[in-house]
Amino acid sequence: MTDELKLCKDCKWYSPKNQGWLHRFVAIGLNDRYDMCVYPPLIEEKRSPVTGEVDCEYAFCHLQREFSIPATCGPDGRYWEANE
Repeated sequence: MTDELKLCKDCKWYSPKNQGWLHRFVAIGLNDRYDMCVYPPLIEEKRSPVTGEVDCEYAFCHLQREFSIPATCGPDGRYWEANE
């Protein structure tokens, strides 16, 4: 039996790069560098001290998969779940 390659693009927690104009401009030529992991425990909510609105910060997929520390998905795809 061979292990299935766990690609972020096939994971239920994968979200393509933000579609805002700034992100599209900044991400030109960076391929998947701004794709997000929306795995709930990795989402950090921050409240604006100016407006009180809550904004979320998401983890970048490539950073989650690059490091083998407990708080990340790691190269082995620890938090990976098949996209249904």
